[in-house]
Amino acid sequence: MRHFRIGVFVLALAAAGLFMAALLQAQQPAPTTPQVSARATTLNGQPVGEVLVGDTVVVRIRGSVGGFTEGERAQIVASRLQNALAQGHTWEELRTERAGNQYIVYLGTAMLVTADPRAARLQGMTAPQLASQWQGNLQTALRAVGGPVVAGAQESWPAWTNVGNKIVPIVSAGSPGVRLGAAQVIGPQERINQVEAVFQVDLEFQRAARARVFIPSSSLTGLNRVQGTAVSALLQYELFRF
Repeated sequence: MRHFRIGVFVLALAAAGLFMAALLQAQQPAPTTPQVSARATTLNGQPVGEVLVGDTVVVRIRGSVGGFTEGERAQIVASRLQNALAQGHTWEELRTERAGNQYIVYLGTAMLVTADPRAARLQGMTAPQLASQWQGNLQTALRAVGGPVVAGAQESWPAWTNVGNKIVPIVSAGSPGVRLGAAQVIGPQERINQVEAVFQVDLEFQRAARARVFIPSSSLTGLNRVQGTAVSALLQYELFRF
C-alpha cells in the first residue's frame, strides 16, 4: 500500500509539473531580443571596433587580424552575439574558456570573441583580464536589457521539442552541498543537459504558511536556475527506508 501511495504521488507530481510548464509556455510573451550593433570609431587617435548592446559598449577591439579591420572584427562579433540571442541564449549562459594562451568568451554554445596576448597587450592588460572584462560587460548589459527574471513572466522558455529527463540530487539552499534526496527534471534536452541539481528552498509567510520550492540548477554548490526546465518527480530519501 505504501508503494502504491508513493507511485500515485510521483505520477501526480509529474502531471502537475508538465501542466505548469505547458501553461507557463502558453502564457509567455514572445521574448524581445536585445538590440546588438557594431561600429568603427577612433579612441585616442587609434582605430577601434566596438560592439554595443543598446547604447552600451560591451566589447572594444583594437588591431586588425587576418585582413579584417577593427570595425569588421566588431561586426563579426556582433553577428555572433545576435544569432546566439535569437536562439534563446541568455546572459546567464555567458562563460569564458581557456584554449592554450587564448581565452574565449561563449554565449551558450556560440563562440563570441577571443582574447589573446596580442589583443590584451594593445589594451594594457592580460588575456584573462580582457576576456573577464568582456564577459562582465556583456553580462551587465544583457541583464539590464532583459530585466529581472520572473518565472512564467519574463524568463526565456525554449520550445519544448526533443524533450528529455534525468535524475539529479536535491540539495539544500540553506546548506549548499547537503543532499536531501533526488528529483527528476524534465524539459528540452539541451537545457536538461545543463541541470546538475535541484535546490530545495523552504519559505515561510508571516508564520502563517509554509512552502517548499524546488529549482533546477546548473551547479551543485550554488543556485543557478536553468530556465525552461521543471521538476516532475521527487524521490526523497524517506521513501527508501525499509
